[in-house]
Amino acid sequence: AVVSTQSTGNLTTLEEPLKEPVSSEQITAQEVAVYQLDHIRSPRVYHKALTRAAQETGCRCAVIAGHVIKVVVAGEAAAVTEFIKRHRTTNVDVDSKGRPCKERLISNLSRHPLPSNIILDAPFQAWESLSEVPAGLLPLLEQAV
Repeated sequence: AVVSTQSTGNLTTLEEPLKEPVSSEQITAQEVAVYQLDHIRSPRVYHKALTRAAQETGCRCAVIAGHVIKVVVAGEAAAVTEFIKRHRTTNVDVDSKGRPCKERLISNLSRHPLPSNIILDAPFQAWESLSEVPAGLLPLLEQAV
């Protein structure tokens, strides 16, 4: 798009042509998935692996630690599927002997279209309890029991 400015005295106007409407093929379906983990032995290693997976797939990820560990993944439907696949097939934690291991004990709790009121700012976020979770996510976490 060509942008030009015209100056008339103290007033500067910006002329920009109208943008073409977005077609339905250009709009991608956004989803949010919530799943549960059995355990995390090394939070530092685990968080690093989830951050890398989120950046590589273009998703946003959050971990809610506590008695029950839940992971929330948001992004395009195909990217969320790829994120979960990578989470199961790449080394994300360490075993009791300190060796890298894959996450095999994922319980998929729910998967929904992404509500417009849910915003995850960074590729990865970690919360220690439900009290730290943004209000928009709480209904999804309560549904995913």
